[in-house]
Amino acid sequence: MKNLPLMYLLVSSKIAGIKNIEKEIEISFTNKYLTDQDFESSHIKAIYGSNGAGKSGIVHAFEIYKYVATNSFPFKDLVFGHKIAQLINKKTRSFSIENTFASIVSSGVHYLYRHSITIGLDEANNAFVAKEKAERLDARFHSVNTLFETEKGNLVSSSLPSGLKYEDSSSFLSENSLLSSLEFRGIRDEKGIMDAYRVFFFPRFLGICFGSNEDAHDVFDYGSLFKNGDLTNDTFRAMSKKKAPFLLYRNAGESCLWAVPTEEEKPYLRLRGRLEKFLRLLRPSIRSIELISKHDGTISLLAPRFYYDGYDVDYEFESTGVKKLCQLFATLVSASRGSIVFIDEIDAGIHDVFFTKLVEYFAKYMQCQIVMTTHHVDVMETLKHSKKSIDVLTDEGVVVPWKRNGDSSPSSNFRNGALGGVPFNLQSFDFAEVFGADEEGEQ
Repeated sequence: MKNLPLMYLLVSSKIAGIKNIEKEIEISFTNKYLTDQDFESSHIKAIYGSNGAGKSGIVHAFEIYKYVATNSFPFKDLVFGHKIAQLINKKTRSFSIENTFASIVSSGVHYLYRHSITIGLDEANNAFVAKEKAERLDARFHSVNTLFETEKGNLVSSSLPSGLKYEDSSSFLSENSLLSSLEFRGIRDEKGIMDAYRVFFFPRFLGICFGSNEDAHDVFDYGSLFKNGDLTNDTFRAMSKKKAPFLLYRNAGESCLWAVPTEEEKPYLRLRGRLEKFLRLLRPSIRSIELISKHDGTISLLAPRFYYDGYDVDYEFESTGVKKLCQLFATLVSASRGSIVFIDEIDAGIHDVFFTKLVEYFAKYMQCQIVMTTHHVDVMETLKHSKKSIDVLTDEGVVVPWKRNGDSSPSSNFRNGALGGVPFNLQSFDFAEVFGADEEGEQ
């Protein structure tokens, strides 16, 4: 499996109004100026914080962003519409995300963009697109061209080519991201790659994975269309027609690992051998894995069956750790093929030594961008040699980046509360108030 160069790089993100993150936070991934090296190295960021600080909210923010920016009439989806109403901060009643990102065309040529979406709730708690803006930036991250801007359902400004078709009406733009509405039929014969193309495809390179089986997991992978890391018209045409093969894991209500269109089943079946090798690193006793396929209409539900000496186990009854590694497998494959991956609770149920070595491999040897929330403190020592790799989200909703200072240890600083006061000032004997001898008369 060849590691492909990054096609997109998330430079920074500003998020506000999601779960208990009320005020705007900013997460940075690169230095002030981009270089070729930024596209040739790994960008792994671990986000720490107390339980309930809002770490999962960051991943949810990108889940909402991707869904709204890539789906027509997203709020008509009753499940998603209800979910977003629950996730938006109850005080602000407005969620906003602004992503600054870079697209590489060829070595030494970068294009910088900024795309933002604000989603509000009306009196009936129905979500709508309140604002949206896409801009082209210069090397100093200053806006040089507004591609389009909408507000309260109205198109405020646009410099998009006339060949891009979309409906310009207040009801349409309040129910849709303009980015998700663009059509490309009018410009398929263009010789060059236009700005609107790169902005359009950025959210499609985001992969989302949650640690809880109650959440949806989806990872889209367009990496097989890369050609020497360059963007080509053929690549975008194939992607816009949705002919690109992709990896998708979705918890489909049944005990399956992948739910995929039946016509796209074969690429997943070919991953069986690599999944075996991946799991044997932790469980050498696995002799083989069979992918069992069940069909539900046009969807194939794929679930592994694990064969050991003398017995076999269905995916549903495997250990929590093995099931979590199966879920992470598709996510990490996508990261190796150029997707920008967000993983919540990445270490849940995984052996700490295995997890540390896994992170070390991606940090040292892969061109990738992975953002993960975790409570695994020891992996800080693996990431401390990389820039902008460790952030702490405080209980007050402030992001505190760890900055290298001589031989200082981020894990020691974190445990001692020197990074934003997280985790907290706690001693072992403090639990005596809870679990010590009962007070007289207490029931």
